[in-house]
Amino acid sequence: MMANRKRAFTIVEVMVAVAILALTATAAIKLVILGQIGLGEAKIEAELTEEAKAIRTGIMLGTMQTSGSNGDIMWETNPGTRKMFQESFGKVDFSDSVQTKTFDTKEDMRWRELKVINTKRDRNIVIYLPHD
Repeated sequence: MMANRKRAFTIVEVMVAVAILALTATAAIKLVILGQIGLGEAKIEAELTEEAKAIRTGIMLGTMQTSGSNGDIMWETNPGTRKMFQESFGKVDFSDSVQTKTFDTKEDMRWRELKVINTKRDRNIVIYLPHD
């Protein structure tokens, strides 16, 4: 009688296999969704970067105003400056000498900050332009 018995999976083994398959499918679907979200974010970032480059080119060529808006895109420029040489620059200290020689420099690094904002998607990007 034992010789005629056929081998088969038990209901518990089938349920375990289905559970593993369901977990794997859930993880795969979640990865696809996260990939789509990341791709959408990258596309939005690339579009804003292209808009910012076009605005930068227009400002540098003088065909666009330094601040303005066009549809969902707004931009503004602000001057920036920083001292290139701080107070300690140019001082030469000789241990044996009483003299300390200093150079008076008035050099500043100047630029313009271009901030481009997409109001619809609440994103912004900052590009630095050379000062005129």
